[in-house]
Amino acid sequence: MKILAFSDWRVQSREMINEIIKNEIPDVILYAGDDLDRVLKLKSGLFLQLKNHFFKIDSEKISDKSIFNIPSYYLQDFQNSILKKETPTHNGIELNGSPFYFVNGNDDKLIEKGGSYYIEKTNSIHIPFIFSDSNSTIRVQPTDEQTLSVDTKYQILSKKLLKSSLRSKESYKIEDEEITLVKYFYRLAQKPSFGLHKLHNNITLYGSKCGYGFTTEIFNLPTHYVDILLVHIPPLGVLDLSTRFKTKHIGSEAVLDYIKKFQPKFVVCGHSHMWGGHTDKIGESIIINISSHDNYGSQGNYAIINTEIENVDVKSKKTKTIRQLRGAYFKSEENFKIYGAIENWYNHDLFSLKNDNIINSLEKHGRNVIANRVRSFSWSKPKIIKKLSFNPSKHALIDVETGIPKFIDLWNIKCKLWLIGVYYNGTVHQFQLPRQRAKFVKFISSNNIKKLVSWTMYDSKVLRNMSGLEHIKWMDACKRATYSIVWHSYKLHELYNVVFENVDNEIIDGAIAGLYADHLIDKKGKCEFCPSEESVIKKIQERNRKDLVQLYKLCELLWNYENEE
Repeated sequence: MKILAFSDWRVQSREMINEIIKNEIPDVILYAGDDLDRVLKLKSGLFLQLKNHFFKIDSEKISDKSIFNIPSYYLQDFQNSILKKETPTHNGIELNGSPFYFVNGNDDKLIEKGGSYYIEKTNSIHIPFIFSDSNSTIRVQPTDEQTLSVDTKYQILSKKLLKSSLRSKESYKIEDEEITLVKYFYRLAQKPSFGLHKLHNNITLYGSKCGYGFTTEIFNLPTHYVDILLVHIPPLGVLDLSTRFKTKHIGSEAVLDYIKKFQPKFVVCGHSHMWGGHTDKIGESIIINISSHDNYGSQGNYAIINTEIENVDVKSKKTKTIRQLRGAYFKSEENFKIYGAIENWYNHDLFSLKNDNIINSLEKHGRNVIANRVRSFSWSKPKIIKKLSFNPSKHALIDVETGIPKFIDLWNIKCKLWLIGVYYNGTVHQFQLPRQRAKFVKFISSNNIKKLVSWTMYDSKVLRNMSGLEHIKWMDACKRATYSIVWHSYKLHELYNVVFENVDNEIIDGAIAGLYADHLIDKKGKCEFCPSEESVIKKIQERNRKDLVQLYKLCELLWNYENEE
């Protein structure tokens, strides 16, 4: 049986997953939770929940004065606002007839009433009125300050709501009266797959319910063996190290205990986005984190599980829009001039190769360099067009390894700097920070190095305030390379791999490296779930060395280019 599994589909498009499903033709589709409203079909009809009420709101309910206290002079506006939201914005993904099983994530607030499930959409629905459930009726007031009632109590409440998130508070106290705020819900067209299910060939699947909010609580783990456990939260210590709310493991101890005891063949999970697209093992159980990162433009991760041979193939699908292509996004006025006549240009996936209109418009407006970058999506390899402006063998190349960075402003980055690598005279020199800081500065000084070359300006931003480097001039090799080689990606490893037809799957991911570094430094090198500090340092030193060698070889190739003309 062929199973397609994915999770946390937050910024990735429904068109992307629809295409994946169409191409993979799975027997079964699994979804491990979060952002259910973007994946599931939701039924029409807006439901309101307050302290004393939960019901589907429509014209009949609105006109029922035993429920609503609405001044007549804005009754029509209120009705129109509600009716506009009766139909959900999204209508789910296209399953192409495949059975679909899903569980909720910690960001999916579900409630069950009368055998039906409802999902909260309070934060994404804007209705220019507030509701307050103070006694037996629902008081309605506009949130436009200019049309507020003279009732001081509700003026105060409306002004508070204009400046705050409904998620932060469920009620407000105004003049000693507790006012409960409204929450909006839509009904799910399909019930969650909590509990036991039998798939083809008697394969058993069990879906576990996740708590809501900043929690790792799982409510209904099985008490027996199942072939596949579908759960949002990963097991504690496995594919769960995260940095969003301090650097720590965010997995579930209960899930870990279940796996150790019953050894399911597969555990499909998500939640920790940095580990999306990775697998691991606990005993004989294969743990599959198939979440996708929620940064704009992030790739969509998914897994193909073959139950017959017990194999997992983790895959990803990328998209790239004009906004992500280097140099192709201009000031709003010029964007409109160049792309305005092209339908849905800001969401158009350049990997689709349907780029003729964009290329023609860029060339028409004199943006030939960018037009060629768009054109390169149809090429098998980049094209070198010009000799690089500097000789890498005459310079010192530098690359730093840091913890997870926080960008303070254009020129300053806050992070833990703990390794500096320098490629100089054909040799890689590495310095661990902070204990070898003085040795690094002395190396720069004793070799009379006046200029340092890095692939991007990230390294210079990290190092520019270091004592002893005040005299250094910085060179951005990537920026100079863009004049020499035409391609749609200028990430060092991606560009190197396609130019030299080299793929190194052993190199540790930069974000994972930074995550481990921060965590092990905080823990003083000890964590019962992580690799040893020594092994992580070796992996990151090797990454640093490869970064520098790839930087040198790529620049050397561009420097040695001779124009045939």
